[in-house]
Amino acid sequence: MSQARQFLKILLINIAVLLVLFSTIEVSVRIFYAVKSKTPPHPHLSVEREWNWIKARTQDGKVSFDSRFEYDATVGWKNAANINTVPKDQGRVRTNSLGLLACCRPER
Repeated sequence: MSQARQFLKILLINIAVLLVLFSTIEVSVRIFYAVKSKTPPHPHLSVEREWNWIKARTQDGKVSFDSRFEYDATVGWKNAANINTVPKDQGRVRTNSLGLLACCRPER
């Protein structure tokens, strides 16, 4: 029984050391990319494009977001109320007084 207990103790110590090692590597990589303002590696190209878009929008320090959206602390970004616009190449956007899309009624 003592051999099994000693083996289990060694196994648990090795697992703990590996977890600490991987956590240290993860934190180091995150700090590196945050300090260098580089795009973190990701298998999907869309994530890299999103990071590049964010960098381009915030490069001059003047962040301008689309006025059709507003930030709510409880739900995040949502549609602004009472929108009736036709943005170029994006179709018509209409919302009611609550910011809900008014897309399901036919136009007259």
